[in-house]
Amino acid sequence: LALSMVLLNGGEQVSLVGTDLAPQTSYAAIQPIYEMLKAQTHLADGARGIAAGSHVILISDFYFPMEELLSFCERRAAQRITGTLVQVFDPAEETLPWHGRVKFQDIEGISSETLDITEVGDIRALYADKFKAHQEDLAALGKKSGWQFEKFSTAIKPEEALARLYNSLSH
Repeated sequence: LALSMVLLNGGEQVSLVGTDLAPQTSYAAIQPIYEMLKAQTHLADGARGIAAGSHVILISDFYFPMEELLSFCERRAAQRITGTLVQVFDPAEETLPWHGRVKFQDIEGISSETLDITEVGDIRALYADKFKAHQEDLAALGKKSGWQFEKFSTAIKPEEALARLYNSLSH
């Protein structure tokens, strides 16, 4: 939402992928985007297509099948649409800082599965490797589609992340 405001301020058009919201250049777009963001739980083609020459920004943790993301990006690249994949993650997702027994649950309600780890320290190195591999896969997927990849920890200030993202889009 904040990125939409910054882009509007710069004279850009904004919309929301997976909706029927027409690209807009006025701040009147902010309220509908705000209201529709809650429903953005997965990649979807909306009623309104994306115009060639557009730049799509996907902001997610990207913890869903890579094939789905690759298909989405490749279809857009074939339509001369560029994009940026923005991964947002909590520092704990990167370092797995806990000790002892840890129970993991899906707070988004996508899965009812619970993962109970008896000694989290035993899997820390493997987990770190998988986390890094996930980011490398995202970067490779982006490159294959001609898209950029950016990653942001929630440990940094939102305005810093927003400024870095805006600067990367202007290059």
